[in-house]
Formats: sequence, structure tokens, C-alpha cells
Amino acid sequence: MADVEAGPAEEPRPSRAKRILFQCAATLAVLGGLEVGARLFVPPPEGTLLASPLDGMPNLALTDYFEGDAELFWRLRPNLNVRPGYWGDRTNSAGLRMASDVPDRPDPKRRRVLCVGDSCTYGLGVALVDAWPTQLAERSGLDVLNAGVPGYSSHQGAILAARLQQRFRPDVTIVQFGNNDAAPWPSRDGDAVAAIEDHERSGVMWRSAVAQRSRLAAMVFGWTSPRRAPPGVLTPERIAELRPRVPADRYAENLRRICAGSPRAIVVVWPRQSQIDAGYDDVLPAARVAELQARAAELANADTVDVIDVGAVFRESGFTARDLFVEGCHATPLGNALVAAALTARLVDGS
Repeated sequence: MADVEAGPAEEPRPSRAKRILFQCAATLAVLGGLEVGARLFVPPPEGTLLASPLDGMPNLALTDYFEGDAELFWRLRPNLNVRPGYWGDRTNSAGLRMASDVPDRPDPKRRRVLCVGDSCTYGLGVALVDAWPTQLAERSGLDVLNAGVPGYSSHQGAILAARLQQRFRPDVTIVQFGNNDAAPWPSRDGDAVAAIEDHERSGVMWRSAVAQRSRLAAMVFGWTSPRRAPPGVLTPERIAELRPRVPADRYAENLRRICAGSPRAIVVVWPRQSQIDAGYDDVLPAARVAELQARAAELANADTVDVIDVGAVFRESGFTARDLFVEGCHATPLGNALVAAALTARLVDGS
């Protein structure tokens, strides 16, 4: 019987794992090429922080001070060191408005105080040394961390506080929010203007963080992300018609969450300039502001939560609103000093 001549041996096929790796590498190569092309021909996204209410603020280049965050929408850039101006000057490696870094583990012989809040805690309009958290540290000798961020609502503050409380383990958390909670955040909705609440916006704002890192993603997301609306002049009447970023019930719950994150908390009820000077024209509806202030004051209890009414502190000082406010709600160095003195009395003297 004749031998059957064997055909050429079949080459072994690559394993499934190798095929998948090859396909992934090819896909990444294509996306990389598109990203390079996008960086060459596509301009950066307008404002970078898509739909941020800080877009269009005077004398502010957003990317000089802020970067995107999928949960927080935006956060302060770490290691900031710029010429002092209205929007600030310095941040440390943790993105806190402080001149130096602080260790994660607190000194057991020195109480640590975490200050979370909006631009009134950050110290917008004044130098770092004049912000009330800095003055509080100087007056009290306590280890004080300034985690205030311009534009933040209590929704963002609760997320940031949870991160920082877990990392820095403060003995006391000082909480100050309300100005941005009461304000609307207008966005374009087709040809109309929509104002949705911060917790509703969380589902889409992750796109902003991705868009800052990829010009290709910025181009794609730019077609689908909410844009900062050009609503014209936001009069008090128009603001009153638009939904606030955080309604009163959710605001109170956010403050409770922040207070529960450390052994002791102090809620700071911050006034508007119009509440000290009746002749000052405020854009925020007075009733909406007052409701949030009342909800904050209700959080006081005998064991773990104190409340300080800065409005009462300012009125009892005898100074005029012009002495106390830069504008709207932001305090002058003198106003910040009064806040620091009131907090020092509560924390050190127990009064």
C-alpha cells in the first residue's frame, strides 16, 4: 500500500488571549492617532469646565485655578502659586488654600480643625493670610485646614468633606455653605434655559473631567454636554423663577452628613450683605436665603454640633457693611477677623 504523502503542517493559530490583545492594541493605536489629530486641529473646549457656573466670571481663567472632577464637578488645582489676586494665590499639594502641606496623621497633642465651605471660607477677594481659616490658626494655635472652594454648594461640600475627613481625621469640622445652594445653575436646554439641581447634574458632569484629559473626548462630549447658558441678566425676579442648585431639605441633609464625619462640628451661618445693609441690592431671593439659614441653625445640639451666626457677630460689632464686605457675601479682612475671633472663642475659650 503506497504511503500517503502528508500535506504542509498548519501553522498554529494564535490563542484567543493574543487575538484580544492584538485587537485592543489596534484600537488603542487608532484612538491614539485620532487624539493626536484632534490636538492638532480641534481647539480646546470652551471654558474647559463644561457647564460650570464659574464660566464667564470676570477676571477668571478657569484652568489657572481649577481642574475637573467627576464627582465634585471642579476642584482647586494643587500646588498653585500665582500672583496674588481676587481669585487667590496659593494651594498646597492637597488642593487646599494653604501655604504649606499638612501631614495626613494629625498631631495627637494638637486639635485639628477642617474648614469646608464656599468662597467665603476660601477667602475670595482677600489674601491668603486674611482668610478666616488662616486667622483662626494664628489666633487659636490649632491645626486648621482651609478646604473652602469658590462656587461650591453643600452637595459638593459633602463629597469633599467625606474625602478629607477620611484622610486628615479632624477633631472638629467647621461647615459653611448656603450662598451657592440658593442660587440657580443655568444651562442651555435646546433654545431654552434650564436650572437643574446639583445631584441631578452629577450623572453627566463626569464628561467634563474626561474632556480635560482628551481633546477627542472634548470634541465628542461637546456635542452632548450641557453648556453654560447665556441667560442674559439674571435679575432677582429671574433667579426666583429658576430652581436652586440645592433645595432646603437636601441642604440640611448635606450639612448633617458633613457634621457626622468628625467628633465635633460647628455650622457657620453666613450672612448676605443685604442682611446687614438693607439698601444693598441682592440678586438672591431673601426668602430662599433665610430658609437655608434657618435650616442650618436648626442643626445645633448640646453634644456635637454648635452653630455660630456670623450675621449676629457682624451686627454686634458696630462696623458698617462697607467695613465688613468686599461685595455680596465675601468678607473683608476685618470681617474675616471677626469670624476667626468668634470661632476662637468657641473652640478655645468654650464661649
